[in-house]
Amino acid sequence: MLRLAGLFLVLSGIATLTYQVVWVQLLSLSMGSTSASVSTVLAAFFLGMAAGSLLAHRMTRRLGDHLRAYVVLEVVIGVSGAVLLPVLLALDDIMAWTPAWLGTALWFKLVVSLLLMLVPTMAMGATFPVMASLLIRRDAQLGDRLGLLYSLNTLGAVLGALVSAFLFIPRWGLDGAVWVAVALNAVIVVIAVARMRGLPAEATTDEAVEGAQPITSSPRMRRLALAVLCGTGFVSIAAEVAYTKALAMFLDGTMYGFATILSIFLLGIAIGSWAIKSRLDRIEDPSRWLVAGLLLLGSSMAVSRLGLNLLPWAHDLADSMGTHAGLRGFVRTLAVFGVLLPATLLFGALFPLSLRLYCGTTARLRADVGRAYAANTFASILGAIAAGYVLIPAVGTDSTLLVCAVAVILLAVLLVPTIPAARVRGYLALASVAVLAIGIALPGLDFRALILAVHESRESAQAPEFLFLEEGKAGVVCAVRQDQDLVSIQNNGLQESVRRIGDPAHGPSTEKLLAYLPYLLHEAPKSSFCVGFGGGVTARALTRTDLESIRIVELEPAVVRAVEAALGAVEPLEDPRVQLSFNDARNTLLVEGRTYDIICSQPSHPWRAGAGKLFTREFAALVRDHLNPGGVFCQWCNLVRMDLDTLRSIVRAFFLEFEHGFVNLSLQSGDVLLVGSRSPVSFDRARIEARMGARMSDDLQRMGITGPVDLLRDFWWSRRECLVLTEGVDANTDLRLLSEVRSTVPLDDAEGSRRRIQWLVRSYGADMVPYLQPAEAGDLLWQVGRGLVERQDVVRAKQCAERLQPLDDRLAKRLRTSIRKVQRELEQGGRR
Repeated sequence: MLRLAGLFLVLSGIATLTYQVVWVQLLSLSMGSTSASVSTVLAAFFLGMAAGSLLAHRMTRRLGDHLRAYVVLEVVIGVSGAVLLPVLLALDDIMAWTPAWLGTALWFKLVVSLLLMLVPTMAMGATFPVMASLLIRRDAQLGDRLGLLYSLNTLGAVLGALVSAFLFIPRWGLDGAVWVAVALNAVIVVIAVARMRGLPAEATTDEAVEGAQPITSSPRMRRLALAVLCGTGFVSIAAEVAYTKALAMFLDGTMYGFATILSIFLLGIAIGSWAIKSRLDRIEDPSRWLVAGLLLLGSSMAVSRLGLNLLPWAHDLADSMGTHAGLRGFVRTLAVFGVLLPATLLFGALFPLSLRLYCGTTARLRADVGRAYAANTFASILGAIAAGYVLIPAVGTDSTLLVCAVAVILLAVLLVPTIPAARVRGYLALASVAVLAIGIALPGLDFRALILAVHESRESAQAPEFLFLEEGKAGVVCAVRQDQDLVSIQNNGLQESVRRIGDPAHGPSTEKLLAYLPYLLHEAPKSSFCVGFGGGVTARALTRTDLESIRIVELEPAVVRAVEAALGAVEPLEDPRVQLSFNDARNTLLVEGRTYDIICSQPSHPWRAGAGKLFTREFAALVRDHLNPGGVFCQWCNLVRMDLDTLRSIVRAFFLEFEHGFVNLSLQSGDVLLVGSRSPVSFDRARIEARMGARMSDDLQRMGITGPVDLLRDFWWSRRECLVLTEGVDANTDLRLLSEVRSTVPLDDAEGSRRRIQWLVRSYGADMVPYLQPAEAGDLLWQVGRGLVERQDVVRAKQCAERLQPLDDRLAKRLRTSIRKVQRELEQGGRR
């Protein structure tokens, strides 16, 4: 029975974490990926588990202390997982019918999430109390078996966090991962049913542990143990939120990074509970153990802040490993392990110790374990809410960790009077004061050093100056002055935009073109919707047009404050046409029924966790359905750290939903603009020239754009070419989020970068004729070709000559003559 229990708890832990990861991702598609929305979904998940633990005794009373009680729970989990999947996949349609004021309310998201996940999560929460009551029949075994079962269950959670992120989701997608979890539940049920006949009607256990002495907990000790369970539950999750905030930046903010942090956190807990299990039934003075453990926990959390300050050094060490991704990842994982291990070991040891003291005997084990587990889980929910909504926004990650450490030490101080020996009480009281003083005196976490270490373009002529730094809801946002008056707007060390102090018109050309290109292509645009505020460049460009309404939805409020700190004012927000709101843009489009003439999207990079869902086929379909007739959608994407297969999957997803459009690509900046529409897109020279003469003309001239020819200079692929080039590649979808699960490319991988550029140049087709007016096509193509010749872009100029041949043979010959002349000059200069 013990071997069966170990196997079942490990498999069940894997399935539970897989369900949790997948359900949170699927719900975030409809509920939004703001930190508040994700926290709400997680709270609903753990509320269900807490309720299941609390009611485990009542839920399984009729089934008795037999293995069939556990089997029934696993059946409920597996069946619920299978039934819930199609419901979650159809949740977009349900949310679309929800009024906007209701669909964005957190309480509504909590209720919906709780209703959807209540049945399976309650069954999950009941599994541990039920298994404990099956395996533990003697008081002398209580501590050893509780520690064993908890460590095995947590080990299953470790494996679940790893295999779901590194195997199940990348290989089989979100839906495939659910079916793997259902299969694991089925395996447990089949094995249990097959072995059930060989087990006695009432499960038995081995002989009592040699040397073990039963511990009968007094009511006071039970209350103290429950207080420790609640306190450590609150602190553990609050600390996990804080650690994740700091370590996510160190691990690039990818799905694999978050999975690594969670796995290491849980692994430390599993090791800690395993290490202490054999001692739990031999403890003579439990109060002393609790106080000592809490003091060690508080001191380890305080010292871990020093470890976080060593992360920049570890990052540089990983970078020195060259372009070998495995070595880099190994060094970074070791660094995270070193930061988290001491505290998580103690969390793991304190839980079974407190649980052992709370239960005392096996008389009402299922009910006692359920109540204790529920109290710990409820406190964990409060800790997550307190850290995410109150502590980190108010005082920051470093102070949150310090508050957690102080809280644990104060809890230890409150327990000191319960120790029988007066001398020991005095020693531990002095130790508490010393640890508290040392923890407060230690230097705190410095995000500046970490940001400078992970920022991809940290080389500058002068020392960077931080004009703004704030821990926002979704990341650490800063504005860093670089060379002269340039300011980099960053989120978690990743550059989002560049602005120039004293020059509101300055900004990356692609961010401006993100607004201007769809505006110039649309016949008569009146309304616009912009995904993300970024550095405010796109928002400002939209205000330079004659649009009547401009709607901007930004995920992170700190980004706007960073721009204001860098420039002194946020010019676009002074325009009365601009309406700015803070929410997940996908959720906003889903629950609001408005449609627009122009939609432009500038989210974070598609390989960042949470951002990839704005590059999927389903998001493209959502945008298409919110465009007015003739509406144009422009999607930004960047080649930084992206491999070609990921780019092709994103492009394919886009053009499977849009019947018309093209791709603009700038090799110089690595920016890609995907332009799509349900109606034919045309470069109407007269219309474009008329609009360029308005307020945007100065801005366009600074970008080197004086007419339609300049707009066409970065035209790269037509929609037809895109579908040909991406044939055989899976589209990026919500269920198979290839942009997030594919490994990123190291920034200093020069060879990989060279191969990507070569492929992009070779794939250029100059298939722009279908987008030009027939009477103007030959002249425009000739001018584009001439511009490429002047830039010595021979490969692309040849493609233009081929496209020009059927339209105007004379101009095609002239273009080829110019190309040959440039080729001779390049050969004479020894250039390729």
